[in-house]
Amino acid sequence: MEVPGWLWAGLGLGLLVGAMLDLFWTTLWQDGGAGPLTTRLGAGLWWLGRSALGKLAGVRLSLMGPFILLATVMMWMTMFWLAWVFLLSASPVLLAPAFGEDGVASWPERFYYVGSAFFTLGNGDYQTAGEFWQISSVLCAGSGMLMITLSISYVIAVLSAVVTRRRLATQIFAIGSTPEQWVLNAWDGESLSGSDGVLPAIAELLTEVTEQQLAYPVVHYYHADAPYKAMPMAVAMFDEGLTLIECGVEESCRPGRLTMLLARNSVQRYLSTLREGWISPEKPMPEFPNLGELRESGMATLDEVFYEAQVHQLERRRKMLRGAVEHDGWEWDDLGRVGRSVAGGGATE
Repeated sequence: MEVPGWLWAGLGLGLLVGAMLDLFWTTLWQDGGAGPLTTRLGAGLWWLGRSALGKLAGVRLSLMGPFILLATVMMWMTMFWLAWVFLLSASPVLLAPAFGEDGVASWPERFYYVGSAFFTLGNGDYQTAGEFWQISSVLCAGSGMLMITLSISYVIAVLSAVVTRRRLATQIFAIGSTPEQWVLNAWDGESLSGSDGVLPAIAELLTEVTEQQLAYPVVHYYHADAPYKAMPMAVAMFDEGLTLIECGVEESCRPGRLTMLLARNSVQRYLSTLREGWISPEKPMPEFPNLGELRESGMATLDEVFYEAQVHQLERRRKMLRGAVEHDGWEWDDLGRVGRSVAGGGATE
C-alpha cells in the first residue's frame, strides 16, 4: 500500500517543527532551560545509567554527562534528517539521477541525498524534481548549517560551565573539607569576620554557576570522579557551614549580616534551579552539623535546644541539598570523607 504524499509531508513537518523548537529552546532561550525533548532524554538516560551502575561513583558515572550531551546532539541531527527525508518523500518523483535517467529514488538514496544536502556536502549524484523541491533542498542545507553551528556553540558553553562548577567546588573545599572545619578555619579566636571577604567571592561564583545551570541543565549530569570536585557536595558543605554560623553562633561573632544574607541567597537561588534537573528533596532530613566542635574551640555558641529548633526550620532546604547530593551519585555521609579524598588526591569508588 502506497503512503499518500500529504502524510509524509505532515509527518516531516511535525518532526521538523519539533526539532527546531527543541533546538532553539535549549540553545537560545537561557531562562527556559532545556527543551522538552532534551529534558526528558537527559532524565531518562541518567535514570538508566544510575540503574545500571547502581550508586557507583568515579569514572563510570562521570561518563554519563558527555554521553547525554552527545545523545542530545544526535537526537537533533536524527530528527532533522528524518524530517527532511519525509518532507521530500511527499513528491511523486522525489529524485532523479543527475545524469538524466528516470525513476524514483529508493529510501537509501533519499537518506543519502538529504544527508549530503543537510551536511552541506552538495547534492551528490541526484537532483530534485521541480523548482519547489529544489528550494526545499536549499532550506534543508540551511537548517543543517544552523543545527551544526548551534550545537557546537552549545557544547562549548556546556563544557565551560562544567569547568566553572569544578573550580567552584575546589575553592569551597579549599576552605575546609567539612562544615565544622571551614567554620573553625574562619575563626580567629574572637569572631568570624575573616570570612567577610571569602563569602562574597564564593557567592559571586555560585551565582554565575547557577545562571549557567539554569541555561544548560545538562550540566546536572556531569558527575565528578571525586567528592571534592562535586558541585552538589561543595554547595551542601558550604550551606551547612552557614547553618552552623546562623543558627548556632552568637551574633557578635558572626560575619556581617549582609555578607551572610548574600551567601544564603546565592545558595537558595542555586536550589531553585534543581527542578530543571528533576531533583527533589530527599528524606529523611540530614543529621545536624556538630555544634560541639565549635564550642570546644572556645567559640561563643547558642543553646543546643535553640540551635536544633532553628535548624528544623530549614528542613526543606537541607532535604533539597541532600537530594542534589544523592542525585549526583553520592551519599550525604560522603561529606565527612572529602578530607581523605583531597589528601589522597584520587577518585573514590
